[in-house]
Amino acid sequence: MLVLRVITCTRPLSYRVKSLYIFLSQNRSVKRAIRTIKIALLGAAVGAGLYFAVEATPKASRYLLCHYKDDEIEEYVNENLEEIIAQQEEALGIHYLTRPTIFFQLPLEWRIDGNAMYAAGLYRPEVNTIYLNSGMLSHPAPDVGDLLAMTFTGLTNNVRDTLNHELGHFYCDYLSETMKMRDWPASYPGMSIGDAIGIRLVSEGIAEYFERKSTGNEEDHFSDADWPKTIDDFSTGQDVNVDVIYHGGYHLVKPIIDKQGTRGILYLMYFPPKKYDLLQLPKYQQVLLQQIEEEKFKMPHGL
Repeated sequence: MLVLRVITCTRPLSYRVKSLYIFLSQNRSVKRAIRTIKIALLGAAVGAGLYFAVEATPKASRYLLCHYKDDEIEEYVNENLEEIIAQQEEALGIHYLTRPTIFFQLPLEWRIDGNAMYAAGLYRPEVNTIYLNSGMLSHPAPDVGDLLAMTFTGLTNNVRDTLNHELGHFYCDYLSETMKMRDWPASYPGMSIGDAIGIRLVSEGIAEYFERKSTGNEEDHFSDADWPKTIDDFSTGQDVNVDVIYHGGYHLVKPIIDKQGTRGILYLMYFPPKKYDLLQLPKYQQVLLQQIEEEKFKMPHGL
């Protein structure tokens, strides 16, 4: 007969758990594993904290600031608008016969849907109005508050640069109305993607030209080699490619306005690149300059 001896443990469970803990805590391999786990958990906590600081805090700060109307920015603009316009007139050889309406917050719908978090300013041609996102703008002589806003949002703009840019949009609309034409930039139902891109390039390019010419920062860092090779390159996902629209737009309009001034601005406005022009930038610029030189475009009196 085979007899089996079954070894049973009559010690309490708590004693067995404690013994197992002592064994594990004295084992080097186990101790190294526990240390690794602790370091990993600490790293995860630090990573989560950094993510909140880098991602969540700037977004939350931008959202709060875009709802804030900065009285100091409003005061600066009101005190310096005429001087800024006079500087533009001298730098660009233009003349303003009227002034825009200026508000110091973006429209409510922009603030509600979050678009205001990424916009320094906005121009609406249908009401001849510039909207400045004053909570996100910094004074030309920044104080501690401006520096803190920059730290927490990672994104602030100089109010003078922004105003110079938005005045560029206002001037184009003013030119169009002076010519007894529609508000500009124009949009209409059924506008093709190619036409919309062409108008946006010219609109932002001219506004960039006004800003850079007024501040003396005219260098063009965008080259023909940087120009998009396909229509899809003009956008990134569901939005436009900001680098192409602004810096590329400036690269598009600069040689034309440099040579033809206000006449060049008018031709750009009313003969913007079509879809078939968008991938032939040098040819478009060359043809437009030739048209300007050959045609006698009658300028409105006083421009």
